[in-house]
Amino acid sequence: MFWKPHSDDEIFDNVLKMMTKHFSHSGRDGFTLIELLVAVTLSIAGLAIVTQGTIQTNRLMQDIRCYQLATDELANQLERLTAMKRKAREQAMSQLQASVAIRSILKDVKIHADEISDADGERIRISIQWDRRGPSVPLVLEGWILADDRIEQTLGDMQ
Repeated sequence: MFWKPHSDDEIFDNVLKMMTKHFSHSGRDGFTLIELLVAVTLSIAGLAIVTQGTIQTNRLMQDIRCYQLATDELANQLERLTAMKRKAREQAMSQLQASVAIRSILKDVKIHADEISDADGERIRISIQWDRRGPSVPLVLEGWILADDRIEQTLGDMQ
């Protein structure tokens, strides 16, 4: 018996027959209802996990933004108060309140400042508290107060 060359179509047909014979699914086409239910259930569970993670991430980003805004507000107020002379500072501390922008963003915001004089020197401790999720402690910053004559010297150097 001699070897007989086959055409490309004959080779392709033979390979296709072998593959369909080897990979046949016992005569049924499509998916069963159970397979579809399992696929839908797994998809819903995956979406629920992704959604929960997204919501938690957004809340955390919002909390970080509020914390940064509160820190900026304290730094600005502290810088303003430490640059004032004693009488003006005492009056400003008695009327201290958050800026309009911060009051519109942070819920129920309160700012409080105390003047401290001890072995470390004279300084102002300023704190801010606002309504947050879960337990929270006030954010606190401290700044040293320049003597009135040093304030005038510093202001003169800036001009």
